[in-house]
Amino acid sequence: MRPTFKGNSYTLSPVAETGERFSDFVPYVAAVDNRGIVAFQAALAGGGSGVYTSDEGRVTTIAESATGPFGGVCSHPDINPGGSCCFYAGLEPEGQAVLLVRGGVITFLADAAGPLGPTMNEAGTLAFRASTAEGADGVFLFDSGIVATIADTTGRFTRFHGLPVVAGDGTVLFRADVDLDQRRRPARGARGVARRTPVHPAGRPELTGTRRATGSRTGGSPGAQRAATVMGYVASRVPFANVTAR
Repeated sequence: MRPTFKGNSYTLSPVAETGERFSDFVPYVAAVDNRGIVAFQAALAGGGSGVYTSDEGRVTTIAESATGPFGGVCSHPDINPGGSCCFYAGLEPEGQAVLLVRGGVITFLADAAGPLGPTMNEAGTLAFRASTAEGADGVFLFDSGIVATIADTTGRFTRFHGLPVVAGDGTVLFRADVDLDQRRRPARGARGVARRTPVHPAGRPELTGTRRATGSRTGGSPGAQRAATVMGYVASRVPFANVTAR
């Protein structure tokens, strides 16, 4: 492996490189935890792909398609200080799932996951996008063995963009198009912040507040050129089956 490169105000240290083991690292980005351990996905020179960590140049295998119960890695990985790692992986014959690797054990959290990839906080709580068995798209939270619905397209949200991000306190930040007048005319550039509460009963997310944000709306009168930020959606607990978990 090539040596560390030192600049005037920074140091670049190699994590992994192509060669006999790895053939490529594109197109997904790597992740790093607060210990400096880097998690990355890579295509293998012998075929297949996997997720790995690198600690001061020492590469450790997290999961590989050649030996794991999945067809290939199809997102960036995320890692937390406890050593847990999550990512999306392909399924046979089609589709992709959210996978969590904790203590060397691979757990399938939900089928029909994506696009992009999951995120995880320091406590091991995951946020991800997936489709439900009924065909709706949604943002979900996994915590302590339970999948909670943050938001889905059966209500005022019409489409989600990007990847959701979960903070240390369980708050989830996501981007979505919002049907402001319940007529399915999407507002562009809307943002959402959701908080999960363990005492909220199962059921629809509860809207607790809205405010305006900059942006434009396609079509309609000039007075309708607006976007909204939707805040305070409380996650509801739902069983795994509702997000086609395995």
